[in-house]
Amino acid sequence: MFSDEALFRHCLLSLFLITPPTVVSLLLLSAPYGRHRRPGWGPTLPPPLAWFLMESPTVWLTLLLFPHGRNRRDARALALISPFLLHYVHRTLWVSCPNYLGEIVEWLGWAVMTWSWAGLGFFVYTCANLVPRAEQNHRWYLEKFGEDYPSNRKAVIPFVY
Repeated sequence: MFSDEALFRHCLLSLFLITPPTVVSLLLLSAPYGRHRRPGWGPTLPPPLAWFLMESPTVWLTLLLFPHGRNRRDARALALISPFLLHYVHRTLWVSCPNYLGEIVEWLGWAVMTWSWAGLGFFVYTCANLVPRAEQNHRWYLEKFGEDYPSNRKAVIPFVY
């Protein structure tokens, strides 16, 4: 039987070990959800319902619970929660996938704040998962909108990539 600490270390090691195959597979294969959906990959949900079930609880639960928490007046807590909530504000002027940029910034911030292997692991895996997807989405926008799509807009990192 594993101790809690040993289980944690094994889970963390697993996260780092699955990162390379994740990024390689997602560079070669488009994950079949959202605009890249295709038949044969299992049941699907309408995109608005999928977003509501997957993403919205994070926003509304934070907005609902934080004001009632014991740290609601703590400047440090407000400084940490604000960037998390602000990542939902879209930055489509600079990148094709502002939501992915927000996720990456969010996990980078968490990695820096925790200064831990777990924080680094979540950040690296998030990049491995979202950067290839952002590139696929960016190509899709370029193909769909052609010359009408802003030529200076990048996939996920403003002014860079």
